[in-house]
Amino acid sequence: MIYFVDAKSEMRRFRLDGDPDGVVDLPGTGMVRAVFGESERREAFFVYASPIWSIAMMSKPDNSVLA
Repeated sequence: MIYFVDAKSEMRRFRLDGDPDGVVDLPGTGMVRAVFGESERREAFFVYASPIWSIAMMSKPDNSVLA
């Protein structure tokens, strides 16, 4: 899930059973614009933009789901 907190996005991870699994560290103040990936892979990608960074595609490989 993506939340907008204190003028920046906060990306939270959840396990497949719906239990919370932490927050994804983002590079600073900015906004997550899109999240995508394939259900059979354990890697997701997201598009991030901020006043400091131009729009960038990033990945967060781990064993959890970006929802």
